[in-house]
Amino acid sequence: MLAEKVNKILLGNEDAATRFKSNNCMFVGNPIRPELLKGNYDKGVEQYKLDPNKKTILITGGSLGAKNLNNAVLTHYQELVSRYNLIWQCGKIYFEELKTKVNSKYLFPFLDNMADTYAVADLVICRAGAMTISELIHLNKPAVLIPSPNVADDHQTFNAKSLADKKAAILLKDNEAQAKLLEVIENSLEEKNYLALKEGITNYLKPKTKEIILEFIKENLIN
Repeated sequence: MLAEKVNKILLGNEDAATRFKSNNCMFVGNPIRPELLKGNYDKGVEQYKLDPNKKTILITGGSLGAKNLNNAVLTHYQELVSRYNLIWQCGKIYFEELKTKVNSKYLFPFLDNMADTYAVADLVICRAGAMTISELIHLNKPAVLIPSPNVADDHQTFNAKSLADKKAAILLKDNEAQAKLLEVIENSLEEKNYLALKEGITNYLKPKTKEIILEFIKENLIN
């Protein structure tokens, strides 16, 4: 309804234009925090005491965590920690329960140093919210996206599919994660597949969001 009354629709997702009848759509992306682009690999390795001979997997369900994602990780926990460095942000409400079941050195209720954390991550396992997607795009991070089914209009699946269709990420359905997570991770980290994912996310369109929005405001809203 509102789309029919505005002069321009600025989109965070390029494919979202298909959801509007209006021709006045412009893809600008979502701005991310500038400090995320300044991550330090060596500091991240030191902070998490990572084994340099293992790939590092970052798992995050957001600040509150994601129950189904946590359950999937827990199912494959022993295999994951034996093969990979694991940085698992489980969410504050799940931390106390999970730390009784796993080695807490891999487990975090919240991560407040995301720049260095992203810098050491070879593969990210996460939900598919708009801002998470934007961070992955700008940081060129290969990812397995597990969209939350508990969001309006299933928009996280739409977000994840936008990347997966361009071979810039892997889409794993929430109801398949517990059974398939380990298999998907292993497959994603095979050299040929990993290089293809890395190429896909690196080549994904990265507009200069802040500059585009500011210029649009100057040209159209400031008299």
